Amino acid sequence: MEKINCPLYPFYKVKTDDVCNENRQENIAILSRYANANIPNEYKDLYMSNSPVKEDQEDIYEILDSYVATFTKDIRIKNVYLYSQETGTGKTTTAIALLSEYIRRRFLYYAKQKVRIPETIGVFLDLNELQTKYNLASMSNSSEDMERIKNVIEFYQSVEMLVVDDVGVRSSTESFRSLIHSIINSRVSNGLPTIFTSNVEMESLTDIFDRRLYDRIRDQTLELTFKGQSKRGMR
Repeated sequence: MEKINCPLYPFYKVKTDDVCNENRQENIAILSRYANANIPNEYKDLYMSNSPVKEDQEDIYEILDSYVATFTKDIRIKNVYLYSQETGTGKTTTAIALLSEYIRRRFLYYAKQKVRIPETIGVFLDLNELQTKYNLASMSNSSEDMERIKNVIEFYQSVEMLVVDDVGVRSSTESFRSLIHSIINSRVSNGLPTIFTSNVEMESLTDIFDRRLYDRIRDQTLELTFKGQSKRGMR
């Protein structure tokens, strides 16, 4: 059972009224990690257990339950590539539910290990939004704006968990695709887990980026195909 604005609630053995008190130290700490995750408002308090997509994509969610279990293990966590040709089948919803699970489970993992908990554990990246910022920075011809873009790219390269929403957009410029290539390539090289959503099959990344990058992604990625028609606006 999930509680609004109380990510750790399912993990308390004794669920008293006080465990979700906003002034509790652990609640302040975990909520700050969610605030840093850039999760859109419409997806707040979304997890695998309460995802509206779970019923329609039951087979995929059974697989992902096993994937979520790896978040607290000392192993390399794989990437996930969520694909469907149709829009509105629940890919982004599922990706953010996975991100939310990752943040709270890694938070608890670090706390148990008694090590420093990163201020940012995972982040949602909307490629369309990033492309707009990049285009504006390019048109302004401002060195300060381009420096900010560079810093953002370096941040996405190094953050522990990243959701890349709508990867494989063919309308992007070659220079922007090279930036995305650098993010993905760096993360693969450093073994950092990435969750992709896309309307193109993973193999099509060979046309959008290059064969070498596709081969590197494929080796450590679970590809899942969403079924059904768009449910956008119906949930």
